Amino acid sequence: MEHLRNSRYCGGLVSQRITSIQTDPADAIIPHAPGKIPFRGSHYQHLGKFQDDPNYGCPIPGSKTEFRGKLAWIHVSEEIVQLCKFIQELGWHRADGRYVILFGKLFQFYQRFSEKVVGVLIRARKQGLIDFEGEMLYQRQDEMVPITLVQDYGYLEEKIERERAELKLHPAGRYSVF
Repeated sequence: MEHLRNSRYCGGLVSQRITSIQTDPADAIIPHAPGKIPFRGSHYQHLGKFQDDPNYGCPIPGSKTEFRGKLAWIHVSEEIVQLCKFIQELGWHRADGRYVILFGKLFQFYQRFSEKVVGVLIRARKQGLIDFEGEMLYQRQDEMVPITLVQDYGYLEEKIERERAELKLHPAGRYSVF
């Protein structure tokens, strides 16, 4: 540990930096570009100044971080659409026009394709596409819990296609294969 405290880091000894941080946090600030976090290399995240800033916590537009985040959103959304299609195909059609399936049947079928059944169900419920009782569903315990498809998922498919088209034009996307 002593060798770390005496090593050179950012133009000074680490022990000097630790001492200055402990005595006065304002002295610990290293000059850097405004709105960027020090010690993060070239992949900074723009945090804005306050939480009510619309850019707070958002990656820099055009960055690889933004590209990866949008790509992840597409992947998760495609799994949600696939889940909704399974509910529509395997479930039964109620008189009110909604499709329903029991969790046990869906779990048995869907786990062949993905082990993230419950996570995708929770995500789909957050988006208002499905509904079920309780906070979490457990295998065997909740096999008779009905899962209802409450909204058409067509708008999500359209949004995925729009995002995919935008990503093809994204500056960081030129190195990626869709």
